[in-house]
Amino acid sequence: MNNRKIAIAIVILIGASVARIWQVPQLFYFGIDEEYQATIAWSIVKNFHLIWIGINSSIGFYLGPAFTYLNALLFYISKGDPAILGYFSSVVGISTTVSIIYISKKLYNTKAALTAGILYGFSAFIVFFDRRFWNPMPIPLISLWLYFSLVKALKNTRWLIVSISLMGLVYHLHLSLLIYWPFIIYIIIKRLNKIEIKTWILAIGLFLFLIFPLIVFDVNNNFIDTLMPLKFLMGTSVPGRSYSFAVIPHLEDLIIAYGQLWNIQKIPNVFHFPGFWAEVFQNIPILVASFLSFFLFLRTMFSKKNTPMRLLLIIISLFSVGYIFFPGWIFKFYLVGCYPLIILIISRYGSNYLKPKILGGILVVFISVNLFSLFTTSTSRGLTAKKNIVQSTINELGNDTYELTCMDCGWGYLGGWRYLFKTYGKTPNRSKIDKLFSRFYPEEISPIDPKKSIIIVDANSDIPDSLKKLQPTAQFGAYKTYILDYKSPYLKD
Repeated sequence: MNNRKIAIAIVILIGASVARIWQVPQLFYFGIDEEYQATIAWSIVKNFHLIWIGINSSIGFYLGPAFTYLNALLFYISKGDPAILGYFSSVVGISTTVSIIYISKKLYNTKAALTAGILYGFSAFIVFFDRRFWNPMPIPLISLWLYFSLVKALKNTRWLIVSISLMGLVYHLHLSLLIYWPFIIYIIIKRLNKIEIKTWILAIGLFLFLIFPLIVFDVNNNFIDTLMPLKFLMGTSVPGRSYSFAVIPHLEDLIIAYGQLWNIQKIPNVFHFPGFWAEVFQNIPILVASFLSFFLFLRTMFSKKNTPMRLLLIIISLFSVGYIFFPGWIFKFYLVGCYPLIILIISRYGSNYLKPKILGGILVVFISVNLFSLFTTSTSRGLTAKKNIVQSTINELGNDTYELTCMDCGWGYLGGWRYLFKTYGKTPNRSKIDKLFSRFYPEEISPIDPKKSIIIVDANSDIPDSLKKLQPTAQFGAYKTYILDYKSPYLKD
């Protein structure tokens, strides 16, 4: 890079960093997934003990404990304040932006690298994802380096050490990246006679070291993780949950998930992005970008032989086909490993086939629209709003004991409340989430009835008319709280 392009790269990184660090506590999502991880992590900080597994995935596979230990370390530093999680996630997002610039420069050229840096660094959808602290958070970064290490391993098998080590981390993060195993196995077979014994020892040794906690857990629990694929195929991996194909809904989700990279609508709040039929035709660029991505896939498939690009195409295709035909519960974030790969393709073709002025104009519009979307997003459901209402409510409560409940506000969607009340206020005697998490804090559950009930109400909650007549105890952002006597008649309406 010459000095001018280095300066542009620095400006891109500064802009991408500002986008991720701006109002972190106000826009940080702290829901049930974060609370699940935080509850386990805080139990380690409070009374240090070894754990061999982390959280249980949606298909019944127990992930490794590395991410939980990371959460515990951050809580040790912040004394349990979850705001630190948002800042750490933002730093990982910045690292991913640096990585996509570096990798695109190595594989393609400087123009493609700067384009990729802008597309990844300023996409409002990616910026919001990069602010979340949960196991899928590092997926884009890991996916990028897995792809790059595979490209390099085609010529230098020592890069397999990086590939296989990263796969060891995958078992601590999210199983969507297991899609890379067939490519690693293919390269091993293709380059078998070129792999040195030192490479084998380091790759296998690091992989076993990383998954050692899971091996210990599996051996002591009747090989529950090893048998999970068989149980999943039989539909018994998660008791009470059935599996079936839902091709059309998954295809709809796939289109909108890829299109969200190019979202140009104002985002009402950090929890809301455009749906499919209800909104996609109000935002035509999402649909156009989705089909543009598909066109670029075809363009790569029929282009002259280009192994890195073909590998990229096949990886994205497997992600997509796997998503469409997956028979279990699946969510759009399972595709985030594809996002940086799609950006690599689009930046490569955009920088090659668009004139500099046209490409520059498109990128300026992209930056402007996404920054506007970011800076105008409501903070009414962020961590700061939750913290303020917790502290105000506890001040009004005084020394009374209380039960914590949430009226029609969906613990699965807007969870995190018990941990926040415990951290920013005081611990409840009981809470609605105890049925899921109380095994991590049995000593905090009181058999004695509390004096009060604290009810959390979301702006979208459907609450009894009798409760609507009462004055809220506190109100911040999208939330209200009411302090009532325990088993108040208002709760029976």
